[in-house]
Amino acid sequence: TVNDNVSGSATVLELARAFDRAVTKKKLDAPKHCAIAFVWFPEYYGSLPYLLSKTRQSRIVFGINLDMIGERQEITSSTLNFIRAPSMLRSEYEALLLHELLDELSQSRTPSALRKTLAYRVDVMPYERGSDHDIYLQLGIPSVMLNQWPDRYYHTDLDTLDKFDVEIATRIAIAVGTTAYLIATNSVDKSILSSLRRYYDEYVRGYEAVRTSLDTIHKRYRHESKELDKTKYRYAGAPGAISIRMLFHKLPKHRFYELFDILDKERQLWGIVTGYIPIVLRHKAMSLDELSQNILEEYGIEIDTQTLEKLLNYLVEIGLIERV
Repeated sequence: TVNDNVSGSATVLELARAFDRAVTKKKLDAPKHCAIAFVWFPEYYGSLPYLLSKTRQSRIVFGINLDMIGERQEITSSTLNFIRAPSMLRSEYEALLLHELLDELSQSRTPSALRKTLAYRVDVMPYERGSDHDIYLQLGIPSVMLNQWPDRYYHTDLDTLDKFDVEIATRIAIAVGTTAYLIATNSVDKSILSSLRRYYDEYVRGYEAVRTSLDTIHKRYRHESKELDKTKYRYAGAPGAISIRMLFHKLPKHRFYELFDILDKERQLWGIVTGYIPIVLRHKAMSLDELSQNILEEYGIEIDTQTLEKLLNYLVEIGLIERV
């Protein structure tokens, strides 16, 4: 289908061709600091073996996942979502990409022409699982996803060419290509990158705070000095996506349905339990209090430690999480 995900695949292909033309005609110098890789693979089944192999041979500094990016927003009712990495895997290159993206998508000027305004709906979102950026992040590689959502034609036979917006796909490609080239040629001064990263951190923190429900906003960034539980949890499984199918096969049936009922009633917990928690615990062992505070800061969602322990116990039971 066209938006999911011919749009991302075709845009990456055209971007690769544009770089090839520019370097061949000597309009751009070939990158010497590091390589730009253009990769297409089946979701998860391709990215996992590819990255397990690639990370043994080289260091990957940043990943940009283009998944459903060329939509005519007035038809599909979608928004272009900049899905950022969990804070502990945030990179200055993430800030650089958002800078280039907002600049490229800003076309119209304000009445007094003080600055350009965005020509498309854009939002900056906390980490959300569901595509190949998950595998990059599990392996410690800072990565973001660009994705248009919600899409009223998603996974239907109406996801056709008339819903495709060449203009937005082009502008996204320019922003992504510019970012990749600046990284690969080491063209941005380190002090500028450092400042950009600091401002980006402040922006994310403030933006998430004003989007937090009022009853938890005073708790979101509160760090209490208290004795933390000495028991910590860390991810012990192999890299890869945690799916409903995996949980169904590994848990006793009554335990699976217990977990399924919890996640079905609190839908936001599904992505946190199967996506966010495995990634952060893979990189740092945390107590229940620490993990609860991280979730509150990242998503503005308060999960009490008893509920969190109950959810972790399911993953401990199948060997994906261990107590340390």
